Amino acid sequence: MINIFIGDCDFLMTEEVNKKVEDFLKTNSSLSVIKKDVDSITIEDIYNFVEAMSLFSEKQLIILNNLSDLNGGYEALLSRGGKTDNEIIVLDSKIDKRSKAYKEAKKLGLIKVFEKQSKDKVKAWALNYAQQYADKFSKEAVLEIVKRSGYNEWQIKNSIDMLASLDQVSLKTVKSYIEEPLEDSVYDLLTLAVNKKSSSLLSKIDNLAISSDPYMTMGFLISQVIKLTAYLRLNKNTSDLMSLGYPSWMLKDVASMRALKRSELKEIIRILERADNNLKSTGADLAWTHIRQALIEIATI
Repeated sequence: MINIFIGDCDFLMTEEVNKKVEDFLKTNSSLSVIKKDVDSITIEDIYNFVEAMSLFSEKQLIILNNLSDLNGGYEALLSRGGKTDNEIIVLDSKIDKRSKAYKEAKKLGLIKVFEKQSKDKVKAWALNYAQQYADKFSKEAVLEIVKRSGYNEWQIKNSIDMLASLDQVSLKTVKSYIEEPLEDSVYDLLTLAVNKKSSSLLSKIDNLAISSDPYMTMGFLISQVIKLTAYLRLNKNTSDLMSLGYPSWMLKDVASMRALKRSELKEIIRILERADNNLKSTGADLAWTHIRQALIEIATI
């Protein structure tokens, strides 16, 4: 059996490979699982894998990475019309879909494409994955994990597995254990400043300064204000913005931002740009000082 896995979703691809390895090991020895990069094998090796010729008498599972880097590799792989007594899995991000080998492999039904999942599919996958832990996770908790993980399947899986050691996982639990994305946290700074909540603002800055990059923080602040200026001109309500796929940070406090005058938005941009220039001209030790001063100034507008 030959499987050729392609696509841009490494997570799903890896999960599929792990599943096949697990199934293979139910009836075969782990010594029969072979993982090879193409720079360590030859065309002759490929022919031997396909013809099931090895020092081992038992069946083998061979995992090959980027076979398209080996000239003639696919021709050797398909030399028996896609048939082999071994199990061969090819992981290839570089295969040329215009090539004769690709077209032949597709015709033989050997290719499986793993495309990046939409946000809705990631949510559905996460909810399904959490079910293995019975009723430990509330739906709201899982969806919050998804959001805080930036829809990254690896992070979602690791977070669910980590929190599964607790008795119950609620929305509050997730917020206590998993940090929200930096972009969301940065927007919180902006809304706190706009709403003139100085005490909460300073506390949030101090918390972010412990582990967050000040240069990324400033970059997010400037880009968010510029995007908001453009988006708010659309005069869309929150549900419309959500349906149009706008980022989660923008949906947090649309009302406060919409209440700003255009002149105030321009002033906020001016303050942040000045702080950004100061950030670039001084050392990293003063970076958070410039951010703090800029946000305090915004709070006085």
